[in-house]
Amino acid sequence: MPRTLLVVSGILALSPGWLGQADVIKLVKGGTVIGKIREEGEQGVTFNVYRTGLARATYGTETAERKNIKSLTKDSHPHRGFWKRAEELREGTAQQWLELGREAKASKLSGLARHAFTEAWVREPDSLDAAKELGEDAKRIRQTDPRLNPGLAEKLTAYLGMSDDSDRSAAAAEIGKIAPQWTLVALERARRSAKRPKGRKDDQLLTIDAKLHSGGVYTLVVPKSYDPLRPTSLVVGLHGGGAGGKDRTNVVGSGSSAMNFFQSEAERLGWIVVCPTALRAPWADEANDPFLMAILEEICALYHVDRNRIYLAGHSMGGFGTWHYGPKYAHLWAAISPNAGGGRPLLNRLEETMTGVYCHHGADDAVVGVGTDRELAKQMRDKGMDFVYCELPDSGHGWPDEVRAEMWEFFKVRRLAVTPGRAEKGKFAITEEAASSFSDKPSKRELAAFGPLSAAPVGASGAVDPQQLLVDLAAGGGRAERAAAELATRSEPELAASVAKILADQKQAPDARRFAAEALGGMNQPTTLKVLRKATLDADLGVLRAAGIALGKLRDPEAAKSFDAAARHLLSLFQSKKTGARIDFTDFEAHLHAATGLAEGITQAAVPATLSALQALADGLLFAPLEVPTSTRAGQDARVPRLALARSLVEACATLPGPSTHSLLDALAAKPELGVADRVAEIKAGG
Repeated sequence: MPRTLLVVSGILALSPGWLGQADVIKLVKGGTVIGKIREEGEQGVTFNVYRTGLARATYGTETAERKNIKSLTKDSHPHRGFWKRAEELREGTAQQWLELGREAKASKLSGLARHAFTEAWVREPDSLDAAKELGEDAKRIRQTDPRLNPGLAEKLTAYLGMSDDSDRSAAAAEIGKIAPQWTLVALERARRSAKRPKGRKDDQLLTIDAKLHSGGVYTLVVPKSYDPLRPTSLVVGLHGGGAGGKDRTNVVGSGSSAMNFFQSEAERLGWIVVCPTALRAPWADEANDPFLMAILEEICALYHVDRNRIYLAGHSMGGFGTWHYGPKYAHLWAAISPNAGGGRPLLNRLEETMTGVYCHHGADDAVVGVGTDRELAKQMRDKGMDFVYCELPDSGHGWPDEVRAEMWEFFKVRRLAVTPGRAEKGKFAITEEAASSFSDKPSKRELAAFGPLSAAPVGASGAVDPQQLLVDLAAGGGRAERAAAELATRSEPELAASVAKILADQKQAPDARRFAAEALGGMNQPTTLKVLRKATLDADLGVLRAAGIALGKLRDPEAAKSFDAAARHLLSLFQSKKTGARIDFTDFEAHLHAATGLAEGITQAAVPATLSALQALADGLLFAPLEVPTSTRAGQDARVPRLALARSLVEACATLPGPSTHSLLDALAAKPELGVADRVAEIKAGG
């Protein structure tokens, strides 16, 4: 329940910036309170001094009697007020936008005024009032905004679909004369972006600097409304979890699990969201820092991002990560949202850069105590920072829908603050217009990862250079994935030998070697069997799995021997991760995933003598007494990898002579939790 205000803060005199941060309640006796007004009535006003509007947030909620109130002023920050109105006027009339523009003009916010007058003009292209208000900018805007220049819009749309190099060169020169902001680099980025699929993609491999971050992945949502010709907001979401595995080098949690918190609202708003999976836990581990920055660079290169509307958010371990990377890279974020986390963030850095902070923590959080975030909230209040602290009494270690809804509202009205030239030091001011990531100067990393951003010379060959494929394969990540897909269609013995060298080279990144094995599976060169057999004994489970599948595709004449050895090796690795009959879930999942790959390889090999390898995998991984602790909070379910392996073993048995497999099939069917009894019955019946 709200408590009656007993002591009124006089800190406004020390921090005049508060007037622009929240609602202001001036009292009769001279005191001033800053907060979020919840309710106004004849008897008084209820408000929250930590500025959350959620009624269930009792922490920081107070009341002031009406007779003691001199005046009330709602949040008067001009930028936030403008963007809130702009959001409401998405379907508004030209006249409404004109009025908004005039208000911004009166406040000397020229960029915001220009935005509003342009929106008015788009809605009413013949509006003389809009043209008059735009003044000297009118001619330029009429020419360079494709919404006002149908000819330019047509040329830009046509460019996105052009494949001929000479046509693109001529079109780029023509567009550049009309709209100089559309340089050849920007046009080529937009053309590249237009080809990329929209929607959700889980575990997308990092491409930029992938060799330095082997195995690095992120989950991405690109809304259906995404337009490569218009800058879009971006949210970077950090997942929760922690360290896993016997040696604590695995990561509990993933970008795909985090995306479930963001996807629906991102689609509704038309924002891009990227959720990386940490390379190490916690997020503050030094391995994650350059990885996170590489992902940000990659997304801003592949998609048209408004650099003035990039936001960082995370929950639990991701909340700690947000408190860590928020201040460290405060010059990049328009706002941040750490939830159910903590740490020792450099609040002064967030204050200096005017970075908004939306923080949530459950008062009854039994996983991460609320104390640190409470203290940070008090410090932010004392400093007069732009923040909201929402503490619910009963949200535990969760991240409720109502909290995330308030977070999105917080994000929508905030833009990056920069210094002249985007320097990291000096006086910051809030930006008023979009900053296109497609206008950035291309880095060497981007060019190496995705190719040149220029129309190729006329007559250039479209053939894929084998040597470039090998370079890309060795680079790992997304480049290796694409190279492996192309190499798998080739059959040149010398090229296969070069791919085999990459697989055999232990100095190569694990994901490069894994994709080398996948490529060899398609190249179908018997001379590579030896290196593939050896790779099934690799210490890296991803390489082991890929090599097993490739051996099956090549119909290894020594398949029985190879798979027997691979199964024994995998079981040995599995045993090394156990403590008695107990094994960490992340170790369990990784080893069963590798075993599933071996079973898939055996299925493709279809060699009767491989039954012993299948039996060994079943005995060691499915039938042996085993304790696998799981966490529902982390989304762990030991049944999932068990079911996947059981199904793969059954399908492998289906390729072998019937009676010889019955004993193993019966044993698998006898365990109802494996869910394969019906399929076993089909196989035994000859189905």
